[in-house]
Amino acid sequence: MADQPSYLVIRLIPDSPIDGTTFATYLDNLALQVQDANTGTNISDLAYASPLAVFGWPPGSANYLSVASAEVAGSTTYQGPGNYGKTLSFESTDGISVGSYIYSADQTTIPLSGMTVVKVSPGSVILNKALPNYVSAGTVVSFIGQPGDGAVATAPGPSFTLTPSSPVTGPDGPLVVLHFTATAGVMAGMGVSGPSIPGGTIVTAVTPTTVTISQAISGTPASVTSATFTLEPPFVTFTCQPSSGSPAGHPTTLTFPAGQTNGIAVGATLSPVPNLVAPGTTVTGATGTQLKLSTPLLGPVTGQQLTLNFMLSSGIAQHNERLAIQRTKLQRCPHRVQGRTGEANRSERSRLEQGAGHRDKLRT
Repeated sequence: MADQPSYLVIRLIPDSPIDGTTFATYLDNLALQVQDANTGTNISDLAYASPLAVFGWPPGSANYLSVASAEVAGSTTYQGPGNYGKTLSFESTDGISVGSYIYSADQTTIPLSGMTVVKVSPGSVILNKALPNYVSAGTVVSFIGQPGDGAVATAPGPSFTLTPSSPVTGPDGPLVVLHFTATAGVMAGMGVSGPSIPGGTIVTAVTPTTVTISQAISGTPASVTSATFTLEPPFVTFTCQPSSGSPAGHPTTLTFPAGQTNGIAVGATLSPVPNLVAPGTTVTGATGTQLKLSTPLLGPVTGQQLTLNFMLSSGIAQHNERLAIQRTKLQRCPHRVQGRTGEANRSERSRLEQGAGHRDKLRT
């Protein structure tokens, strides 16, 4: 058994039963890594949660569905009978795609009834029709998308190389902090390779000018003369071919034939392309015909095919379990209530059964 890998299982259990959609939002920005208590050395891979989940549907097929869940940041306003507007606000719209179907966790506030996303912007989503009910801040909603030709990668993806701006440091002991002029494009979970960097090293934390890696370098602080960052699976990849870009010389907006942006998640990162796409360029917004970019392209669009990638959760899994609810059987009241015993009993039974049914929905 000595050659078997070791696992540390951490279970996160809510205080009371909740639906899986709401629990998924509790995992936002969660990252876990085990360190040696004496040396501070990382002794595990990085486990992290992604706002986007992708799975085959039907199971075993080559087709995929995507799911992103988020908590509404601001309450909707009354526009008229059965009309609470078409816009929902969020702290982050990463993982949400145009064309996806929306519904609330209780499936009542926003029923799954053909309401879809037509525009995604930083902090807001616009739907194809008006919301029929009031949606309060804190309501958890899900978006089910079809990522088109998107596929879950099983091999390493695109990479790019950066040159350190100063020697490696280790304020807490091990030399694990790389310094750069800028770290655009580097994400936690990426693989790292280069002089004096041990094999299997990954990124564990990123700031605008530093990258913390999972293993200490094997050489001197100045021995790391370059660092190559590679997107490691799991991630979902999309391909697209814009027909034009605006402004023409260095586009920040890409235009496509209608419907070709459906399923592309906001927050996706474009694969670097020399003289065209700089590392760290991401999708910040989308409509049915356009994608907005975080950084201008380095040149004009001339029919090139672009690849976009979105990292998926690694080392963190969500398990949902249905809990049975025990119903209380009411005994027939032997006393008359204002001469209407039957009506009173039926009314009380109805109220309890409705309450039990509501609890069932919350717990399944």
